[in-house]
Amino acid sequence: YREPELVIDRRLTLLGVGWPVLVGGDHQILTVTGDGVTITGFVLREVSPSATDDRAAIKVRDAGGCRIENNTLIDTFFGIYLSRAAGCVVRGNRIRGSGTTEALSGNAIHSWSSNDLRIEGNLVRGHRDGIYLEFTTGAVVRHNTSSGNLRYGLHFMFSNQCEYTDNHFLANGAGVAVMYSHHVLMERNTFAESWGSGAYGVLLKDISDSRLAGNRFDRNSTGLFGEGTNRVEVTGNEFTRNGWGVRIMADAHETAFTGN
Repeated sequence: YREPELVIDRRLTLLGVGWPVLVGGDHQILTVTGDGVTITGFVLREVSPSATDDRAAIKVRDAGGCRIENNTLIDTFFGIYLSRAAGCVVRGNRIRGSGTTEALSGNAIHSWSSNDLRIEGNLVRGHRDGIYLEFTTGAVVRHNTSSGNLRYGLHFMFSNQCEYTDNHFLANGAGVAVMYSHHVLMERNTFAESWGSGAYGVLLKDISDSRLAGNRFDRNSTGLFGEGTNRVEVTGNEFTRNGWGVRIMADAHETAFTGN
């Protein structure tokens, strides 16, 4: 189906039977502005890149309680974009991009100024960032696989009280970046195969009151890099076959390493 941008402004369930295909172009495919909308069972394809418009296959804007589950997104600029969304669930989606430059690649799952999100069980690859969160509070990100993205598998900034558990971040350009945030929990994740002069398994910058526990850092140029870390606990992690296991700058305060 090739349609103009479709706007859903009321509570409903959009259920795809037999995997119907929605094809975009130089516009978004679905824009959700109503609360309590569910979108499941669709293939969404071919949203063209733009230097001026963050167009997406599915954009949720100023809405709450939405569920985006079990869809397939192929070659969309941004995949799923949450803007000022609350209490939404993004689960079980397969999102594949084919970007070759960061400037013309969007993020697979993108959140801006949102809260209380659940991002679970998604497979994302081939975008600028696999999962990107900015000014997002209370997000739970778990059981996702983010691989082969141009920049970061996970990138978040100014996002507090968030949990990232049981995810796999594999062969992304620069690994995972955790920046300008506090009260972040990262447990039982795998960070692997990020090689290059500026590549890390995890980059921590200006992070405080946070915990990394039970993670696996394997085959990265630097497993864990920390700058401006305050009251961060790093415990029970496994570092194997990295260039540097850990690099911590001198501006780290009360950062504790135990049982690694």
